[in-house]
Amino acid sequence: MPRTANSSPLSSARYAELHTYSAFSFQRGASAVHDLLVRGRELGLTALAITDRDGLYAAVRQWVETRRLDEGRSDELSADLSGRRALSSSCPKPIYGSELTLDDGSRIVALVRDSEGWRNLCSLVSESRTACEKGSAFLPFRRLVEKSAGLTVLSGGRFGPVDRALLGIDVAPDSTRRPRGPWGQPLGSWLLEDEPWRASAGRSACEMAGQKSRELFSHGRLGAQDLSVDEARGALGPEARLQRARHVAGRFRDALGDRFVLELHDHLLPEDQWSKALLQRISDDLRIPRVATNLVHYARSEERRTQDVLSCIRLHTTLDEAGTRLLPNAHFHLKGPEVMARLFADDPGAVGLSVELAAECRFDLSQLPYTFPVYPSPRGQSLQSYLEEVTWLGARLRYGARLEDDPRIKQQLNHELNVIGRMGLAGYFLVVWDISEECRKRGILSQGRGSAANSCVCYCLQITAVDPIHLDLLFERFLSEARGGYPDIDIDISNNRREEIIQFVYERYGRRHAAMVCNVITYHPRSAIRDVGRAFGLGLDQLDRMAKVMSHHGGVDELRALFGAGGDECISEDSRTLQQVVEYTEKLCGLPRHLGIHSGGFVISGDPLCEACPIENATMESRTVLQWDKDDAAHAGLIKIDLLALGMLSVIEESSRLLAERETPFQMADLTYDDARVYDLVSAGDTVGVFQIESRAQMNTLPRLRPRCFHDLVVEVALIRPGPIQGDMVHPYLRRRQGREPVEYAHPSLEPILKRTLGIPLFQEQVMRMAVATAGFTPAEADRLRRVMGFRRSTEEMEQLFAKMVEGMQRNGLNSEMARKVRDQMRGFAAYGFPESHAASFALIVYASAWLKTYRAPAFFAGLLNCQPMGFYSAATLVSDARRHGVVILPICVNQSSWKWRLEGESGLRAGLLQVKGLGPRDGEVMEQARTTPFLSVLDVCERTGLARNKLEMLADAGGFACFGLSRRQALWEVAGYRKRLPLEGPPRQQELPGFSPLSPVETNLMDHVTSGFSARDHPLCFVRQALAHRGVVSSGQLKQMRDGASAQVAGIVITRQRPSTAKGTVFITLEDEHGFANLIVRGETYEKHQHLLSRVRFLACRGRVQLRDGVVHVLAFEFEDLGQGSLLTSAGAEVGERIQALCGLNSRNFR
Repeated sequence: MPRTANSSPLSSARYAELHTYSAFSFQRGASAVHDLLVRGRELGLTALAITDRDGLYAAVRQWVETRRLDEGRSDELSADLSGRRALSSSCPKPIYGSELTLDDGSRIVALVRDSEGWRNLCSLVSESRTACEKGSAFLPFRRLVEKSAGLTVLSGGRFGPVDRALLGIDVAPDSTRRPRGPWGQPLGSWLLEDEPWRASAGRSACEMAGQKSRELFSHGRLGAQDLSVDEARGALGPEARLQRARHVAGRFRDALGDRFVLELHDHLLPEDQWSKALLQRISDDLRIPRVATNLVHYARSEERRTQDVLSCIRLHTTLDEAGTRLLPNAHFHLKGPEVMARLFADDPGAVGLSVELAAECRFDLSQLPYTFPVYPSPRGQSLQSYLEEVTWLGARLRYGARLEDDPRIKQQLNHELNVIGRMGLAGYFLVVWDISEECRKRGILSQGRGSAANSCVCYCLQITAVDPIHLDLLFERFLSEARGGYPDIDIDISNNRREEIIQFVYERYGRRHAAMVCNVITYHPRSAIRDVGRAFGLGLDQLDRMAKVMSHHGGVDELRALFGAGGDECISEDSRTLQQVVEYTEKLCGLPRHLGIHSGGFVISGDPLCEACPIENATMESRTVLQWDKDDAAHAGLIKIDLLALGMLSVIEESSRLLAERETPFQMADLTYDDARVYDLVSAGDTVGVFQIESRAQMNTLPRLRPRCFHDLVVEVALIRPGPIQGDMVHPYLRRRQGREPVEYAHPSLEPILKRTLGIPLFQEQVMRMAVATAGFTPAEADRLRRVMGFRRSTEEMEQLFAKMVEGMQRNGLNSEMARKVRDQMRGFAAYGFPESHAASFALIVYASAWLKTYRAPAFFAGLLNCQPMGFYSAATLVSDARRHGVVILPICVNQSSWKWRLEGESGLRAGLLQVKGLGPRDGEVMEQARTTPFLSVLDVCERTGLARNKLEMLADAGGFACFGLSRRQALWEVAGYRKRLPLEGPPRQQELPGFSPLSPVETNLMDHVTSGFSARDHPLCFVRQALAHRGVVSSGQLKQMRDGASAQVAGIVITRQRPSTAKGTVFITLEDEHGFANLIVRGETYEKHQHLLSRVRFLACRGRVQLRDGVVHVLAFEFEDLGQGSLLTSAGAEVGERIQALCGLNSRNFR
């Protein structure tokens, strides 16, 4: 480290940028990591430090992307950019660092030099983040000094404590004060962004500032003198501010020594030359090194406007109102060595020092300090011997006599245990087993999924529930010595109680050793257009209409098409503004918006995890998250265990609880998976609410596949997936299943592999075995092929492997035509193939839920309704389906309803208070505790529960007081007249009720839906069926009787819309009426024509042509009408028509 201010410059053509915001500074930086690296390479930067605010969010991406760009640079080196500098031979060297927020609101930059520095920086970020609520950070100066080993600390430039003192910001930290230039003139308020202190009532801003400064200095944190209120008012002149800055810089120098470096900027602002000169003076006087940086906010100058938009989003203001809160010019971009040398021509050592400092930063993420925790095995046993002990105990429980009778079991267990031993993974399996055992001890339903179900060891440890010996599953799909590394074990846990297990992991390993993986929430079109539109000053109603036109993950082409068509009410602004909104919406898509939390990924460590990756608080109480997502964690070598919430396990658990109360217990382990009635229900497509096979596509496939055994369910789960669909495997399989197409194999060697799936590859394990059998691939090469064909695949690498496979097949006797046919079958899995083990794990739950629907329908639907929201269908649709299965739906009642839905009588299902909109679990608890004896009247309920008036009104609106012989209007009247009794006051007198007119059936139905989301009475379509029939509209029941090709009109409430990526633009819409469902197919061009109507209508009529295939009925629709606005309202009668408009507010669900 140079110890003088004027280090001799290296070369005017060498520069390293050491202070850069990426998009991971969340609405501060405007450029993705990739764009910064590419621009840095174009400019010939020696190194690039991405120093995001209080985090290392971009560190792994910078490391990985640098390697990727360097590996692919050869194709770009020959490019000549029209006389400009040719592309550098490599990306800038990655430097890791962060801009840290100190406890006075100023910010410094810490750069990592070595492994100790990485550990210290991760610890500092973790401390500052976890000491505050989510989104904030607070680092005491003392902790920075204590943890500064291995770090280079830059003064932070314009946001740093030295510059703040020089500009007068440190003595006026509230937003009403502005920084001052050399003659006391106000500077831009962008220098005060996110200041933490604000003036409070009764105290002026300058008084607060003066006191805060004195507090800091008296504690010896930053300064060396007290300030008066006069000084806080801005009375300090340039010389006084220079002395203040000198004191602050000296304090850092004394505490950090030569690890502290002053940071200089020059953005061509009027005050830059003045501040540079004073900082150079401080540097020379105190012998503190100084370095030039550019406080980079974006890669290229043309991105300045994008950064302005992001700043407005962060500051909750508009571009018109932001003023000086935005960066003052477009010079905060990456600059090359020559430009920086010109800007600092009077101080070349400041530019040269950037290269020296970068050279001292030698840490690489391959040196990440991470270890997996050691499981505490009993009695001093080795981890391997203890794993073998518990595995063989589990094998005797799982297999019983089969363990001795079937030699395959012992052979497979010995093989797996030997592989685990050689790879040193016994501790990992024991840790996962420990978590699974805790679920069992607590009575929490759990089950392993994914490739772990390929392991017989996992099955014997009761981590998974699928017997891989019986299903002939491939262990190498789960664990391979050639692949190396830790396997991936995912555990599904009952959604209602998963938090218990999450907190168990925190307690078991400690908060410093465990955290969940984050989920980086990026901008998609809908969120981007809302944020961008607000920045441009558009109204919320207009933005809401625009957002609803766009699909969740699609581009903005839908919006552009709508604008081009003209005539929509959302186009009410100046066309130039709308064009800019669309333009910047596109620019923001894909950039990070904020951090979320992964659905269940947990990382635990032996050494403190907070020294390997920063940890911060999650929004959810008692949870913490890493600053890296699952892909970053995997690249960095962190071991993740997925503890996933599965709603259907909660449904099964809830149904089992209700059945246990009836002394008819249900256990998944008792099922035999061969019940004909269960398969009859599944084959009929009667699967609303049934796990994994309740989607439109699944329900339409089931009558054609007609499952009759467990393996058929495994096939069904895997069949309707992008891989088989895009590989054109679904229809051939179904034709072969129905005997309409012969079963053929591209080569005889494939018959043993594909026989169970009729010659069609449906599972990833089959693809791996095909590569081994036909092309001579080793298991490791086959596994590599499987991984390359995964979601984030390399097309180039995949084609190379396919070429090698074709060559191998031809060497093994397949002709070129056969080889290409096998290759084409496999290529379908490049989109997304399904492992058979995962499908089998899910099929167990499919069967269990279908069994419950077949034999215990009331308990099944109660479980579903108590676990909402989940699945495809709303409570109203589930209630209608329950009614069709003979379940008697009983309405909400203050004397009969519990908080949850419950069984009543043989086939009755009593609605729970949870359905009443506006009531919470605490209100339900109060009701149940107060109901020691039945309530006698509305006044009795009011007196005994003490619920707030608005809660009681909600109960009245929902019909909860009908048990007292009161209409809803009468109950509301009594609630409105209730007054809490004073002490010693006698009981209230019963009021005389006015003669309210009774509610009509339509009004009652409407109030049911509005207040509780369903009706225990008639379906809404009953009230307009006569009017619909008069117009020639058929019911869903009549539709099933129509012939193929017939013209038909159908109508109903829209309950789902789906636009799968595999359907080439086709949209599938499901309508519900009082008899069931009508399924519409809307071709892409038709949907585009009617998109504005179809994307938001709730009560839809359509005309189309009937398609009848294998007992499955669709309507190919081409004409549409919004019945909430059409002539039906008149023909149905004024009273019914008025209510229909309200019923059109019923929600539908959109899926992709």
